[in-house]
Amino acid sequence: MIQHKTPSSRQIPAQAADKIYDDGFLRVEHENYYVECEGVYLKLSRGEFLIISLLTQKAERYVTAEYIWRYIWSDSRPVNVESLKVVISKLRRRLKPFQIKIETMVNVGYRLVPHSREKKLKIK
Repeated sequence: MIQHKTPSSRQIPAQAADKIYDDGFLRVEHENYYVECEGVYLKLSRGEFLIISLLTQKAERYVTAEYIWRYIWSDSRPVNVESLKVVISKLRRRLKPFQIKIETMVNVGYRLVPHSREKKLKIK
């Protein structure tokens, strides 16, 4: 069993560890559609959850809008960058109270800026 530092101090089997992102502040359980920040459960839409899940799996890397779109809707809908921007905007508003940001690099994509990194940047 691996002990993760979370407000609830849950025990997680080793094989499940890669199915959970936990930086001690933000916790995303990819298979359970569960997100919490500072121990507070966040109720997200399917699209919002899949975006944060993907960005935590690709931590510190930019993910293209097309890749995010295909991850959420596969080929069932044509890529619509404007619709994706709306979903990301809603997710940003939900994460803002926890100082978790989604950074945009124009013509490249999006990435998650973890809470701890954001604090370090403010100190410098």
